[in-house]
Amino acid sequence: MSISNIDLNKAKGLVSELEKLRLEHILWLKTFNKQIICKIHDNNFNVEHTACTFGQWYYSIKDKNLLENSDFKLLGINHQQLHKVSKNILDKHLNHKVISEKEYDNLIQTEINFLYLLDMIYCLLSSTIQSIDLLTKLPNRSLFTSLVSREHLKLTKGGEHDCIVFADIDHFKKINDTYGHIMGDVILKETAKILLSSLRKSDVVGRFGGEEFIVFLPKTDMIQAQEVIERARKSIESSYYKINEHKDKNINVTCSFGLTQFPMSQDLQTTIKKADEAMYMAKNKGRNRIEVFN
Repeated sequence: MSISNIDLNKAKGLVSELEKLRLEHILWLKTFNKQIICKIHDNNFNVEHTACTFGQWYYSIKDKNLLENSDFKLLGINHQQLHKVSKNILDKHLNHKVISEKEYDNLIQTEINFLYLLDMIYCLLSSTIQSIDLLTKLPNRSLFTSLVSREHLKLTKGGEHDCIVFADIDHFKKINDTYGHIMGDVILKETAKILLSSLRKSDVVGRFGGEEFIVFLPKTDMIQAQEVIERARKSIESSYYKINEHKDKNINVTCSFGLTQFPMSQDLQTTIKKADEAMYMAKNKGRNRIEVFN
């Protein structure tokens, strides 16, 4: 769905790569400018957009989340345009033709646009790293809210239904008190993994806080949403955890779920509150179940 869905380790690697690529680009621009200003010609200088270090990196990217990002696509278009403008100016220089003020301004503006987009991608990835819950590797509440608000606005313009689900691990305090916080952390991590594996690629799941998770189901009506969440509920219910201090003892964990529709006329915080209320209904009715907010 977005850059913010990229795996945490991959995001860290991309941030490091972009820092180096920005420097490489500045060095490329320095070599280009030197030829024009100092009236020299570098036989090793290649002005094709696929030949520079950035171009080679850009066209080697395979990550779907990055490739589908509109800013990343625009970055590639601007990079190609920058090389096209540079090539025209370099050709004029080599043929001893006058480079017009308009051509120069176009070069500078294209360069500004390229660096702006490059820095935007860098900031988005850096923000993703800072907004990922370190324990579960899921988006934290802030990132989830940002992701879903943007995505919901785009989807509802097409008239699709979206749903929000609030999930809470049952009796989690008792698990922590009985088996310790290390065991509690194991259960949080594994529950996050189960949620991710049970949901669809288009869905977004985040850690809301403590033992609470929140899920965004785009383009999903209430019947479809219940089917998706029921699959997740059953997967969590059927998972068992071995207690180190009691080798012959396993515990299993369940979750209570609250589901509500996310209409375009309603803000996210109000929708989350309704899903939360539905989740408490599930708790009051015996836990390990899904309740719908009406």
